[in-house]
Amino acid sequence: MPDSHSKRMRRRVLTYGLLCLLIVASITLYTWQSATPILQGGRPSVVVPVPQQQHVEAPPVALNELPAGLRYAEVDRERLMAYLSERNSLLADKHYLDAILNTAEQFDIHPALLFAITGQEQGFVPVTHKKAKQIANNPFNVFHSWEEFNTNIEQSSAIAARTINRLSKDRPSDVDPIVWINREYAEDPNWSKGVSLIMRDIVMSLDGS
Repeated sequence: MPDSHSKRMRRRVLTYGLLCLLIVASITLYTWQSATPILQGGRPSVVVPVPQQQHVEAPPVALNELPAGLRYAEVDRERLMAYLSERNSLLADKHYLDAILNTAEQFDIHPALLFAITGQEQGFVPVTHKKAKQIANNPFNVFHSWEEFNTNIEQSSAIAARTINRLSKDRPSDVDPIVWINREYAEDPNWSKGVSLIMRDIVMSLDGS
């Protein structure tokens, strides 16, 4: 009896030992498989990176079709103010000067062109004119005249700039750009000559010539 009981005990211990070994082996195998890349066709799977699309910025849209010499360029503010002051112009005042310069930059038009138009239309608005402040609201005479459309310098300069940009388009290569703008901006066929001469004078003054 004692021998038989001892044998049964040894078998149980052996059985429990084998079960423990089996459990340990199973855990080890599971852990190894989890850490090993999945095999496809006998080779480790390769993760192919997806190429990122490069962002290409669209070229800026041109605001007008003016030649380079009539497009916006920074100018010497002090010289421009001095030029206007020599002509007793109300537009030399900071409020009007800054408004026209800001419009020139916003619409990509050379400041000298905008001021040349005020020179042709209203002689730069002399401060001695009894209605100088009203004229300075619309020295470009947009919508016929400052009398018919009396607004403010910010709005009138913006309307003038939009008109210039619109009229600059589809210009034949053999036509002067200011002459091309003249066809609708002013009824006077010599308007373009006056604007061109005044602009040239302003540019020379700004360059110190």
